[in-house]
Amino acid sequence: MSHVRKTVLTSAISLVAFAIFVALWSQPSLPSYQGRSVKQWFSDCAKGQLIKDYFRSGRVDPMAMEAFGAMGTNAVPFLAVRITSGLRPSRFELWRMKLPAVFQPTQEFKCAEAYTAAVLLRACVKPPDQMLRPLLLPAMQGTNYDRSYAAFIAIGKSLRRGHADPDWLNATVGD
Repeated sequence: MSHVRKTVLTSAISLVAFAIFVALWSQPSLPSYQGRSVKQWFSDCAKGQLIKDYFRSGRVDPMAMEAFGAMGTNAVPFLAVRITSGLRPSRFELWRMKLPAVFQPTQEFKCAEAYTAAVLLRACVKPPDQMLRPLLLPAMQGTNYDRSYAAFIAIGKSLRRGHADPDWLNATVGD
């Protein structure tokens, strides 16, 4: 191999390695508690009985309550995205739907994530209404019932009241 080719190849590999390093380094850090990220805490809550227990007894797992309470409003953007992100199946899930029933994805999991985030926001984090409303407004005004209902659970308002009161929905932080 000629010297020029080796130099070009080495430069290209170095450039790719640098780009990967920058991409990984520039990812925003997630809030954490006791060495675990908000994503890890949320994953544990979404897999557990959090939703069923909350709607039966009004209580949340004490560990989740402590963790999300400690992370406070730093966890709000992460949890809000779990409510406002699309509940439609991904391309991979659409592909899996063509496979036998054993491999097909369930829509319930994504709904459960939205409801888990709503419960954590309402019961543990308790952010101010003025902070949460702008983040959840697209879900509250949307046509997807699960997203809308989860957003209203997080805010702590009745679903009917929100739809009946457009002024409340459209109120901004500065009002």
